[in-house]
Amino acid sequence: MFKFKSIFSITLGVIISVLIISKDFFIPSIASDKFITVDNNKYEIIKNHTRDLDVEFYMSSSDVLFKYTPVTLPGINWPKPGFIEFDYDVIKVGTDKEGNILSIICPQTETVIDNNYLKGELFSEVEVGEVGGKINPKDGNGVIVMEDLAWKYWGDIEFDGKKVKISKQDAAFVPIKNRKLGEPLYIKSIKRQQTVEKIGLDEIFSSYELLGIQDDPKFIQKGLIQEFMIAAINADAPGFLNNGTKIKWNIDLKAPQKISGVKYQKIAHDAHMGHSGHPH
Repeated sequence: MFKFKSIFSITLGVIISVLIISKDFFIPSIASDKFITVDNNKYEIIKNHTRDLDVEFYMSSSDVLFKYTPVTLPGINWPKPGFIEFDYDVIKVGTDKEGNILSIICPQTETVIDNNYLKGELFSEVEVGEVGGKINPKDGNGVIVMEDLAWKYWGDIEFDGKKVKISKQDAAFVPIKNRKLGEPLYIKSIKRQQTVEKIGLDEIFSSYELLGIQDDPKFIQKGLIQEFMIAAINADAPGFLNNGTKIKWNIDLKAPQKISGVKYQKIAHDAHMGHSGHPH
């Protein structure tokens, strides 16, 4: 009986091992138990960039238009609305072959600040903590879900006559939420449109629109310097990073392109600064 149990255990172990390494029995290395429902459809949410190697297709942005509308002071129409315009592929959306969203490579910019608050070169990124959703690879329609979305600013600055280096880990940040507070932040496909004049409609596969609102950045920063960084940016673009500033993000995507997970991961890792976009 003992020999039979031993042989049975060994045989069972071999079978399980074969199943695990088999291409027909795939156990994902990173699973998620978080789901978000949008328009009665449930989407799995995963940490951004944890499944870059699983990406099989990607869609680059043909253009991006970011508009912001600050809360105005009583009795006067100020601060004024503004915008940031991009006409190249600053955003990349990585999917599997069914169109499930696995990763988003976000806009990154470089800004020079020189005012009464501080001066220096600031890098910024719209950082997405978690992603989900699905895009139909045939017509481009779908939903892009994002969680833990925030502007982040860091770099080498001069503050009160002293040079200070702020790392990305210690970046100043401004959270971005859904305008309907409490609901997940998502981008829905809209009728295909030309957002930026330089980009023709024939270069656009599908169009998406996000409606968000910025949360209060005060008293959540890591230090006083980060508070001054936000104030310095607002001095150059009044109201841009204010609490309650409404944002509208139009993204026009190109058609899906096949890519290996290794190549996509390298693009994500190599997405250094260099794109320039400044508030107007």
